[in-house]
Amino acid sequence: MHLARRALAPLAVVIVIALAAAPASRAAGTFAAKVVAVVDGDTLVVRDERARRHEIRIAGVDAPEIRQPYGVRSRARLAELVYGKRVTVSWYKRDRYDRVLAHVWLDLMEPCNAPPCPRAIDVGHAQITAGLAWHDREHLDEQGAEERVRYARAEQEARSKRAGLWAEASPVPPWRYRHRSQYSEDRQRAFGR
Repeated sequence: MHLARRALAPLAVVIVIALAAAPASRAAGTFAAKVVAVVDGDTLVVRDERARRHEIRIAGVDAPEIRQPYGVRSRARLAELVYGKRVTVSWYKRDRYDRVLAHVWLDLMEPCNAPPCPRAIDVGHAQITAGLAWHDREHLDEQGAEERVRYARAEQEARSKRAGLWAEASPVPPWRYRHRSQYSEDRQRAFGR
């Protein structure tokens, strides 16, 4: 028995190292769902197969806020893509607002005539490609290396094509907009204006 433990110790070390080296975006769970609402360009609401409601924040992207230029357009594009449709949600954690952070894949059911045929569309990548979301660089450690490269390239291509918000000379990223908005609200409260 003691020899068996010694023999297994190196294996346990290898497993711990492998788990530590695995990308942080590794799914904590995957489930099928139907999209029942689109909140904005990077947040949606789904119902799983047990009819449980989940608010999903799409990982790897940051879309314009609704009051920003292209905010409504970003939400409309996401709704056009997924509203009322079946998706696969691969989640890995909850954010501070208790939303599920996840990669969302639109399940394709229609036949494909041009192999190789995709079985699903990466919804976050689609928003970036359309020029209606930024690649979220603040949370790069939560993306696998391949996904980081794909998302960064998609944003660069959208910029070079001047797609969506990239048609603007200097689009304001949502993280700056949120900071400015919070600053403005705090200033109004402080000075009573």
